[in-house]
Amino acid sequence: LWNLHERLLHHEEGTGWQVTDPKNTRQPLVFFNAKGLFKADEGFFPHQTRLRLSYRPDVRALLTTYQQAVAIHASQALANISPAYGQQREPVVLRGWRRATVQSMQAIVRFIDQLPLPNLR
Repeated sequence: LWNLHERLLHHEEGTGWQVTDPKNTRQPLVFFNAKGLFKADEGFFPHQTRLRLSYRPDVRALLTTYQQAVAIHASQALANISPAYGQQREPVVLRGWRRATVQSMQAIVRFIDQLPLPNLR
């Protein structure tokens, strides 16, 4: 989503989806992020403003192909499952880590101060 507005997509039989980069070279499309395509409140896709699907039939074709591929494997049982990502409790912040770090650093400085170093004039 973040740089797709700078690139063109092409679908070729046998090789699959190709992406044209700003230097006009074609490479295989390896990954694209469509989080929020199916459920608007789950991702950034509905909120991005760099790409308008009405102007980009190549991107619209990719998304249609993706939606059809997902629909083959979708079932009502999967539709009722809510994602667990972001639902976990935040880990407890360990208190005193700054103090322990400062004490460790002070011990290192004391050790270095005890080393016999030559005086440079």
